[in-house]
Amino acid sequence: MAADSQQRELLRLRLGAHGIGGTDTPLGVLERMLAVQAQDFAAARWGVGIRSGVTDAAVIAAFDSGDLVRAWTMRGTLFAVPAADLGWMLSLTGPRMLAQAATRRVQLGIDDALLDRVRSVFADALDAADDVSREEVMALLVENDVDPTGQRGYHLIAHLAQTGFWCWGPVRDGVQRLVPSGRWIPEPRSLEREEALAEFVTRYLRGHGPATVRDFAGWSKLTLTDSRLGLEVARSDGRIASYDDDAGLWVSSDAEITAATDAEKRAFAASVHLLPGFDEYFLGYTDRRAFIDAENEDAVVPGGNGVFQPTIVAAGRVIGTWRRSATRRGIGVEPRPFVEGSITATRSRAITRASAAYADFLGKPHVAAQ
Repeated sequence: MAADSQQRELLRLRLGAHGIGGTDTPLGVLERMLAVQAQDFAAARWGVGIRSGVTDAAVIAAFDSGDLVRAWTMRGTLFAVPAADLGWMLSLTGPRMLAQAATRRVQLGIDDALLDRVRSVFADALDAADDVSREEVMALLVENDVDPTGQRGYHLIAHLAQTGFWCWGPVRDGVQRLVPSGRWIPEPRSLEREEALAEFVTRYLRGHGPATVRDFAGWSKLTLTDSRLGLEVARSDGRIASYDDDAGLWVSSDAEITAATDAEKRAFAASVHLLPGFDEYFLGYTDRRAFIDAENEDAVVPGGNGVFQPTIVAAGRVIGTWRRSATRRGIGVEPRPFVEGSITATRSRAITRASAAYADFLGKPHVAAQ
């Protein structure tokens, strides 16, 4: 198979693993993906929506019901995950995140005594109320003579989440609220360490494969040693299989990796998707060469500021970014291709259909781009 054909097939299979443009429940999406980056909560909800075909209200309902939570599970940032999986994930990633933030805690004057004190304050608050908002947390800190400024409040919230004290759960009046993990997640999964590593690798490959062990290590920020151990345990149990030995690519054993039919090839070639910022399709891999040219990455992360723009993905490749436009008439999309004038009439119509799907997700009228 020619190199360009191999690359197209790799991207076709990855789109399938992600379930982009598919139908599922929000929980079903995250049971397959395991986690989607979610410091931008609205973007994460669209990331689930484009993989499930449901509305924003349905995704929020999955958080309200306790199926999904948001927490600092990897890379020191927020992810949306199935509630039942939060505990075993933190057992693997929590200690590393806490160790990596130790110097910053010292700089902010956060020591063990302060952590014990604020934990007690918030435990009392959560005994009196089922949940608390970020604003209520900050007010409680001030009331108890703890200065929340200079990112101190943020780091206290994150530290307690990384130790399993609380997580972001239901949405009330448009604001997601913190809930005590122990009460909010009544039936957490409990896995021994090697089993947890194997589960981590398997779920990553199920929602991202074909991918390499280095892709997984970069995504999870586990060590390569632990990543390879998880890979070996999952391989020996038959949960994953090699896709390309030479490239070191792996897939979950239940992945559909049969050769594409002509109809599937045509559908993939014509596919256009409007992915949110911080989407797993972009952030889920250490090596991005298969889906974006290096000279275009700056347009997705302008100035290397860590803020990933929403992307236009055509036939599996990132061809530009997009921006939401909102008026009193409804919601539209402003495409920003990397190469001016590169969007064909056919792709322009596909972008219009994709933007209409985005408006439907938000429950808003669609306004087509002029």
